Amino acid sequence: AAQRFNIPKDKIRLKQDEDVIDTWFSSGIFPFSSFGWPMETDDLKRFFPTTLLETGHDIL
Repeated sequence: AAQRFNIPKDKIRLKQDEDVIDTWFSSGIFPFSSFGWPMETDDLKRFFPTTLLETGHDIL
């Protein structure tokens, strides 16, 4: 931001938006929510019988 707007770094204050959820959270929660989570539906128990969801071996 400092370089783009030609402002000294010590004059820049950045604040993260509190309402933004990162893409890993939303992609990880989608399979659960599509089967009725947080309610313990029969489909949720059948397709996700554990508490671990591996979304990609390369990010573990």
